[in-house]
Amino acid sequence: MPSIAKNLTGGGFSAGQANAATGAIDVRNSLTATGSSATDALSVGSAISRFSTVASSTGAICQVLQAGDEIVIVNHGSNTLTVYPPTGGTINNTTSISVAANKTAFITYVTGTLLVAVITA
Repeated sequence: MPSIAKNLTGGGFSAGQANAATGAIDVRNSLTATGSSATDALSVGSAISRFSTVASSTGAICQVLQAGDEIVIVNHGSNTLTVYPPTGGTINNTTSISVAANKTAFITYVTGTLLVAVITA
């Protein structure tokens, strides 16, 4: 039986609209970190983004979202993942955070570009 979200997308709703209408969580799994700076890092904005491949000095850049939005970034790669705020923004009052291998960052948007993060120990 098709899901409600699938029926909505078949009816012309975008995937984001269908997820919002049904309360579905947007999850991206088995991601590969890219780039060596904010300009070429992999863009993330899903509720949960799990990285399985993280080469040395690679990262992810957070998309501009709404105040109050929360995302989770999981690093299951073998190297530290650099996470950047949206262009022109800050995360924990700086230009990037480091998420070590097998750690998770819980990120809350204070504004579209002002982010605060808690990283698991």
